[in-house]
Amino acid sequence: NSNKAQNVLNIDSPYFIFVGRLEKRKNIVRILDAFNKFKQKSKTNHKLVLAGKKGYGYNEIIDKINESSELKKDIIITGYIDDKKLANLYALSDGLIYPSLYEGFGLPVLEAMASSIPVLTSDIPTIKEIAGDAAFYVNPEDVEDIAFGMNKIIQKETREALVLKGKDQVRKFSWKKSALIILNYLEEM
Repeated sequence: NSNKAQNVLNIDSPYFIFVGRLEKRKNIVRILDAFNKFKQKSKTNHKLVLAGKKGYGYNEIIDKINESSELKKDIIITGYIDDKKLANLYALSDGLIYPSLYEGFGLPVLEAMASSIPVLTSDIPTIKEIAGDAAFYVNPEDVEDIAFGMNKIIQKETREALVLKGKDQVRKFSWKKSALIILNYLEEM
């Protein structure tokens, strides 16, 4: 692993990453609560990187972070980030945390798998269609379940199994198939 991403953001400890617009439907307030529980139980020095633009409900996310001095020191918000930096951030992270409440396509799930990192995500049909058996699924409305998942994906055995399955899963997605899924999604909107 190169240290480029760590140099870009000066992250000197292990971290999870969330990628996407920082908005309500992405379930970020619950991610923060779960991360807090994970930190209390695991006693690790993990950080959580939130990579994405501000969206609807952003103030609620900031309020949640500001409520806790613990959270404040362990959350890194990048704002918009270019593809090159993002690729490095994925590759150096301990996993994608993506328990979205509602999802159209869930491109970060495939990006994370292509980056050889484990994925924790929602047990909702649209994501299951994309991730198959290559993700650790949680109930997106259950903070305890999300926290449990965070702890699970840093375990060597789980991590290695998910990374291997993720590589296979990504291979199933040709650009043509991905385009058809996206097109189908857009037509439903």
